[in-house]
Amino acid sequence: MVDGRKFYRVVTPAGQVPRDAAVHEAGHTIGAWWTGKGITQVVLCPAGESGLSFTECERSYIEGSDAQSVAAFCKKLARKELNERVTRELVQCMAGPMAEAKLKGYGFAWQAMAMDPGYREWREGDPPSDLHAWTATSHLPKPKDRARVANASIGVCANMLAFYWEHVETLAAALQQRHTLSGADVLAVIGEAPREPLCKLTMGGAMLTL
Repeated sequence: MVDGRKFYRVVTPAGQVPRDAAVHEAGHTIGAWWTGKGITQVVLCPAGESGLSFTECERSYIEGSDAQSVAAFCKKLARKELNERVTRELVQCMAGPMAEAKLKGYGFAWQAMAMDPGYREWREGDPPSDLHAWTATSHLPKPKDRARVANASIGVCANMLAFYWEHVETLAAALQQRHTLSGADVLAVIGEAPREPLCKLTMGGAMLTL
């Protein structure tokens, strides 16, 4: 997450269309679009192959190439700004697995889906999974803020995906057909700018105060 590029491994049986992988990556893409990270390209591993799919962003809200530089960057930020930056990163991070969870009938309960042994995203290995990225990023705020920021991020992400679910499905269909979309392609498919600010889409309609 810290370098603006998130990878996840997709293994799809030969001859099958990876709808779940497309929805997963479309979720990440909508998260990047909505949180203002900018999109360079989106790549979906072709059906029948083992490889990497990813959403490449123009920017990250948390800067640094390793744990030490990330910690130094966060230390310079005021508490409110750090919490907001972490929230935006977490929304984009979890938008993929939460979108896939909805597709597979778990609602947005990605925790339940993570228990499915067939869900390869959550297994140990390299590259790091969304769960690993979530864990590392959610620990960046001050200890007393971590649970609140993490819970708010999940609520924001769920409402964002529900609000823009049609865009998730449209992007997923485009990825299934073309496998690679540029940032301009993504904006053309979506056809609009985000309509709601971050604070308006918290769980239950409550305002998000960071």
